[in-house]
Amino acid sequence: KEFPGPILPTNSIYVNEECGYQLEFPQEWAGWYFVNDNNPQAAVVRFYGKSMRGTVLAKTFSEDYDYGLTMFFILSEAEVNHGTYDSVTHIGTSKGVRYYFATTTDVSLSPLKAESDYWFDLSESECRRTENDWTKAQEMMEFYGSEDRAALKSAFSEI
Repeated sequence: KEFPGPILPTNSIYVNEECGYQLEFPQEWAGWYFVNDNNPQAAVVRFYGKSMRGTVLAKTFSEDYDYGLTMFFILSEAEVNHGTYDSVTHIGTSKGVRYYFATTTDVSLSPLKAESDYWFDLSESECRRTENDWTKAQEMMEFYGSEDRAALKSAFSEI
């Protein structure tokens, strides 16, 4: 089955005009991520790799698909209070609204690394693409993975 997939940014700057902020990610991220901001107050930053496991995650009992794998969220204070998140950290303020980094309560990148759970039906070339995706995802996690989120706080700016 063919998957149309998301449009991947060709640069490293994400602009949320409605909320009045931008994030400047490392240039090496271009072509490897996208931001789902259907709800601008709850932007989802997603990894989008080169392997099938790194691009499309089938939803159980459905013909729908999630594109990419969730890395983290940028949430307004109001959105933080509406969900269950991990690692919630204030990263900036725009238009008087505080914005937070947060992660999911599960391990969303696991299809890239859990060989016995997810790789049982992969060809050798697909396994290599998945391994390369995991390496890239780990590099990207270094940017936002520090406990104080210093790089992400520096990347956030009001526009």
